[in-house]
Amino acid sequence: MTAIPTPAAAQPAAPAATPAAPAATPVVPTPVAPEPTPTPTPKLVVPPPEEPTPTPAPVEPKDGGDTPPDDPAEPEAFDLNVPETMLLDEATTAKLIETARAQNLTAAQTQALLDSVAPSLDAAQAQMLKETREGWAAEIANDPKFGGERLPQSEALRDSAVRAFGDEALKELLNAGELPLGQEPAVFRFLAKIGAAITEPPAVQPGANGAPLQGKSISGDVFKDASHAASVMYGDSK
Repeated sequence: MTAIPTPAAAQPAAPAATPAAPAATPVVPTPVAPEPTPTPTPKLVVPPPEEPTPTPAPVEPKDGGDTPPDDPAEPEAFDLNVPETMLLDEATTAKLIETARAQNLTAAQTQALLDSVAPSLDAAQAQMLKETREGWAAEIANDPKFGGERLPQSEALRDSAVRAFGDEALKELLNAGELPLGQEPAVFRFLAKIGAAITEPPAVQPGANGAPLQGKSISGDVFKDASHAASVMYGDSK
């Protein structure tokens, strides 16, 4: 009998190969829009309420007077004692006070300064007046027509013109002050000429033969008739 081979021990079957896992697909994140940066809201600064300015209490006059004391903020009053010989008018005095205040001088300091320079200014002014008077007198004395030996006569002619045509105001103006205008050379010559004109006889007598024309009637048109004009001017019939 044929022996039946005994089958070999059964070997476990090798496990089947596990299929490889598919490669993972990368996940791309969805872009997110950035949130807008908030704009800061400006803060409203409210200033503190202003405190009301206190009203100063009225100043009671002292000693029962009705006038309150002077405001210390007001500038100091300048009441300068200006010598009359300095001849300072109001405008010049005001300018002096303005300059003194700009230099922070007090009224007392300004008065002291004025008193210190007054003698020098007086002397300079007196010298100027003296030189002017002497200059006027020398010019009139050396005038070829009114000076020299004719000077007394020229002065008489000047005075006669003032008496004939001037009034008291003019006489005072011509003789007043330390520099009387009646002695100014130009005024002196002008008045002397007027005096000579009203005192000297006319240089030309009317009519060729010296016969006066007073009482002689003039008729006709002397501007159109030359012969008639000649008879009127020279006393002849030509």
